[in-house]
Amino acid sequence: MTLAGIDARRLDVRLLTPLDLAVSKLSRFSEQDRNDIATLAQRGLIDAPTLRRRAQQALAGYVGDVDRVRGSIELACCIVEESAPRQADPPR
Repeated sequence: MTLAGIDARRLDVRLLTPLDLAVSKLSRFSEQDRNDIATLAQRGLIDAPTLRRRAQQALAGYVGDVDRVRGSIELACCIVEESAPRQADPPR
């Protein structure tokens, strides 16, 4: 995509999807990262099954303690499930 008035040779802008942002937070997984993941879930931007799937795909290229990151994936999915907006009960 080109933007009027922007020289692509000088400025290369790339955007992360909310899902990829959440995945990027799993290796450090600090309190701030957990809060950010919860916020993404609260706003309905990510869901646990999709996060798990994408994070597991990303593990193929990960360098470091994969077991620790696998634990972070599980905790993050729990955070997402707890933080996701709840569907209202149908009227009776």
